[in-house]
Amino acid sequence: MAALREAIRTEDPAGEAIAEAAWASAVQAADGGAPRTAQPEAAWAICGLALLSRCEEFADPTGYERWVERRDWLERSVGETGSPVIHFWRCAAELAFRFVTGKTDAAQLDQMVEALKRAGTVDAEDWIRAARVTLGHMNLQQVLGAVDHLSMLVGSSRQYAQCHPAEQSKWQYVAGYSRYFVQDFEGARRLWQIAAELAESAHFGSLVVMAKVAMARLDIEHNQMVSATRLLREVQKDLGTRTALAQVNAYHLAARIALRNDQAQEALQHLQAALAAMQWAGIPLGRWQLLHAELAQAYIALARYPEARAAVAGPGGGFTTRYGECLASLAMAMEMERDGDMGYVDALRNAVSIAQQMNLRSLLRSLPRHTAWVCARALEHDIQSSFVQSVVLTRQLLAPTDAPPQWPWRVWQRLLGGYELHCDGEILANSGKAASKPQELLKLLAVSGDNGLTADTAADALWPDAENIAAARKNLEVTLTRARKLLASAGEGMLLMADGRVRFDAQFCGSDAALLQRLCDQAEAMANRFGQSGASAARLVDLARRMAGIYRGELLPGEADTPWLLAARQSLRNGYLRASLAVAGVLMRNPDAVLGGASSAEHAAALLEIAIEREPLAEQGYLTLMQCYMQLGRQAEAMHTYRRCRDALSIRLGIKPSAAMDALKARLVA
Repeated sequence: MAALREAIRTEDPAGEAIAEAAWASAVQAADGGAPRTAQPEAAWAICGLALLSRCEEFADPTGYERWVERRDWLERSVGETGSPVIHFWRCAAELAFRFVTGKTDAAQLDQMVEALKRAGTVDAEDWIRAARVTLGHMNLQQVLGAVDHLSMLVGSSRQYAQCHPAEQSKWQYVAGYSRYFVQDFEGARRLWQIAAELAESAHFGSLVVMAKVAMARLDIEHNQMVSATRLLREVQKDLGTRTALAQVNAYHLAARIALRNDQAQEALQHLQAALAAMQWAGIPLGRWQLLHAELAQAYIALARYPEARAAVAGPGGGFTTRYGECLASLAMAMEMERDGDMGYVDALRNAVSIAQQMNLRSLLRSLPRHTAWVCARALEHDIQSSFVQSVVLTRQLLAPTDAPPQWPWRVWQRLLGGYELHCDGEILANSGKAASKPQELLKLLAVSGDNGLTADTAADALWPDAENIAAARKNLEVTLTRARKLLASAGEGMLLMADGRVRFDAQFCGSDAALLQRLCDQAEAMANRFGQSGASAARLVDLARRMAGIYRGELLPGEADTPWLLAARQSLRNGYLRASLAVAGVLMRNPDAVLGGASSAEHAAALLEIAIEREPLAEQGYLTLMQCYMQLGRQAEAMHTYRRCRDALSIRLGIKPSAAMDALKARLVA
């Protein structure tokens, strides 16, 4: 038993073999007539410790059947009503294996909590081992009561005071995680710092590394990369003299920092070094699944998607398999989307559904930009929207440029077909209320692009009748202050004034008009490079669908036709028309392709109908729509399109259709 404890304390990979020998000795002693209350109890503890060490770091549950066999033997030896120690270890090991095999149930968790309360004879190290396996699995929120019980004992109990400093450091390290899981991050950091200091005094190098790695990971989660990098440098000192597990922790931390700094190739090198250290030390490569998850993320960042899937395709069960399946599906979705395959939506739905079932908000935790892309696409396709929004808010993800209206924007303006100002989820203004000058400024900035406007341009647009530009600038400063107060519930920094320009922070503020313009630009560019990677007909149809869904009406209808608003309306119409014509041209060149149950030409016709509805004086739109209907053999609709064009041009502009339109008409009546 002592040898087993020492092997586990020093993270010795030989611990499992020692446990096997101790088990055999316990069985032999029990079969030889040893006291029934002594040897089986020791055997339970040995079995529990061995199995908990195997479960740690999401290890594969390959020993479950063997454990069940031993459990049955022990129950036959001492019966169901053993001592609290026996009950404790039975619950601990059963809980661990139920989790990693995906079979955890509430009754078993309740048993574990009760066992922790009753097992007063269990010593400090046993508490630590049980708490470590509990904390090793993020989703076991139900047992936090037991972990809190442990943290309250730290520094005050007789058991703690009798521990060696190395064991005290473990206790503090585990207690730090109990604070972390209840969002007490400062408390967690304080306990991890104490753990590091105790471990340093006890020359317990592995735990020094683990405590500093825990603090650095906390820094990474809160975007404090300077502090995380400093801790990494401390960890890397004399790394060659540390245990293999400490080296793996250090390499893993270095990889996470590199990924957060967009240095994916460097991260990959660190992870490969970690795997090499594990192999050299004889640690099974499947023991640390989080390392494989990080490896998959490095490959995703490098767009090496097949290798990302392979990194998490190893054998496993429970959490291991589900987490790996989630990452593999994300890699598949990204690869398919890159190649223009709309099947990516199904792969994305599978990945996000797994994450929701596991309550896994840390998916792609080292790749916040990629996570933001996943969340934006999931919200766009109504995939687990409530869960995805919680991921965005919990992780404080920044909005990608094409984030949809469903993104939890701090400030969102609906400008098309009416007006609404949403601030932190609340509607502050709409078309039914009289517009104020601050609201007019917000509308102007919403249609001015990510770079905003120069202060002089904004002032002149809003106060064209001012005596001079200085007076207009003064008005702008006052209005900007009032606009910031209007948006105060969304937090500071929503409206920025720097280098003589005023703009929204596009990472927190959005509008349907700005999103429409981005989608139009994207669709036009993709149509112009059709046939290249990612520019598929399916992608173009999807973009057209998104464009039509957003363009629900005129830009700020019913508002005064100020010069800046008239210019913005015309710019939006022109952009939509150009994109629609470009996409329709591609679809009409591939008329027989079937996409979503309709031919490409039918998709083109639907797109052009919306385009001429938005821009009824654009003759090129009517001309292309006539050609599309003729291609589909729908001659009557083609003639109707000609008449609509003729009437619109005659009534609004007093002109006749062009010779090209008349030539198409002649072909129809010939």
